[in-house]
This record gives sequence, C-alpha cells and structure tokens, in this order.
Amino acid sequence: MDRISLLLLNGQNVSTVLYMYIDIEKQKKLQNDLLRWLNAVGPVSWKEINQALIGMLQSQGVINDSEEWKYPAYKWFEPLLRNGVIEVYRDKQVKFYPVFKELDDVAPCNTLSTLSILKKIPPIKSQIANFEMRYQDLKKYFFWNPNADTKKYPNKFVPQKFDDLFVGIFCRTGASWEPKYLFDGVATRLIPWMDENPDALNLARCFVRLNQPKSEHLFRYDPKCKTLEIYHYEEHPVLVTRALFLSDLNQVRNLEYYRPIGSVDNKISYNNITRQHIDALKRIYNPSAIEEKND
Repeated sequence: MDRISLLLLNGQNVSTVLYMYIDIEKQKKLQNDLLRWLNAVGPVSWKEINQALIGMLQSQGVINDSEEWKYPAYKWFEPLLRNGVIEVYRDKQVKFYPVFKELDDVAPCNTLSTLSILKKIPPIKSQIANFEMRYQDLKKYFFWNPNADTKKYPNKFVPQKFDDLFVGIFCRTGASWEPKYLFDGVATRLIPWMDENPDALNLARCFVRLNQPKSEHLFRYDPKCKTLEIYHYEEHPVLVTRALFLSDLNQVRNLEYYRPIGSVDNKISYNNITRQHIDALKRIYNPSAIEEKND
C-alpha cells in the first residue's frame, strides 16, 4: 500500500491534511478503466473525463467531498496525457482519446524520438505571446508566484495587497474554475482554458518562473550519467515531459510515471539525455533554465 498525502485547500485557507491509502493496483485499475471507457465512447472533452473519473472514484470509495476532488482529472488523467498513453486532437475544442487500451499495452513509438519532438516545440516566450491580451485590474486579484509561501500554499493563489504589478498569474478569488490571467511584465493576457489548450497554464507557470528577478533552474543535468532531473514536473508543458519520457524505453512501464499528480515528490528523472536534448530544451526555455552538474 502506498500512502498518499493530500493537502486540501479551501480558497486561501488551509483546512486539513487528509491521509489516504491507495493500493498501487487499485490506482492502475482506475487508469485502465478510464482507458477502456475512452476506447468505448471515443474522443471526449476534459470536462467529460473529469465527470467519468468522479464516478469511478466514488465506486471505489476514495472520493472526498472537498474542492480538491471535484477535479480528479488533474491527478489521475494528466499523467497518462503526459506519457502519451492518451492522445489529443483539436476540432471545435480539444478532445482526448486513448492510444492504448490498457497500461500493459503501452509500447514505445518507433516513429517518434525525444529530439524530434523537442525540435518542433516553439519557445515558451513565443507561445505566451499568442495568448490574447485582455485588460483586468489585477491589483484586486489573488496571485500565483514562485516567491509566494510555497510551503503553506503550494501551487495555490495567495491573497496579497500590492501597489505595482509583477510577472505572475492572477485570479479573482483563486477558485480553480475561474479565468486566469498572466501579467508578462508589459501586458495582461487571458490564459486559455484547458479544453482550448491543455498546456496553457503550464506554459504560463514556466514563463513566470523564468522571469523572476532571480530566475530558478527548472532542470539539473548530469552530463557524465546523462540524466536529467526536472523540477516542478506537473507545471511543465505536456509535450516536453512526453518527449523526455521517450528517452529511455525502460521508463515506459515504470509506474512512478503513472502515479497521481501531487502524490510523490515533484521531481522526475530521465535517462539517456544527450547534449542535443539539452540544447533543444535551452531553446524552448532559456539557457539559465538548466543547471549542469560539475564534478
């Protein structure tokens, strides 16, 4: 049995810490049930997946009546999207469908490689520039910023009074269903909804981290071992984590990459990362995003 510590937040106030015990096989069954359901119904939206997961969790008796569990897709579905077990396409809205019927069917793709994917990903800065500019009086809003008290409010919106705007993400009350805005240092931009762009909020968070007065490293590379550690895993663009996942075929069946988001230490390591991969990541993020280990 694996103990998963879930920090439940209600708005800006920490309410309680709930410890739940989730069997790894039960977790795997839940994700397989989701894949089989997707295979039966065809492409569905993020919201429809979320509702299906609520029903599945309720049937297993692990659903909680808190805000955290109203959106289980973030924890249970997103790991499958990041690994490429679930695919996405855009019609009138973003839709999702399974690539594999079950986790045991997972196999590496012979036509894609880590480098081929990374080379096609535009720089984060240019992707942010495509977000719609939208004026809002952000000084009255909650904000998300790496300089916030992350021990007390991990990845949450914090209420604070301020006179001057800074690069950050803002929301009217901090509720997950409300529109989010990015102030990029010059303009205010509306962050697209998940059903429009599944990576939009991830791009915004990475942009904020890279544009702090003292920007932090988002990766740590060991050139001798060819391993890459990624920090703030769940905040990175899905395509980046998917590409890195393909760097080592042994990672395909590693259940650590299928665990619910937020259930383990928010650091993931990838193997067989070459200097070409690092150069591609520096283009997507910026050169200072990667710290190199020196012996």
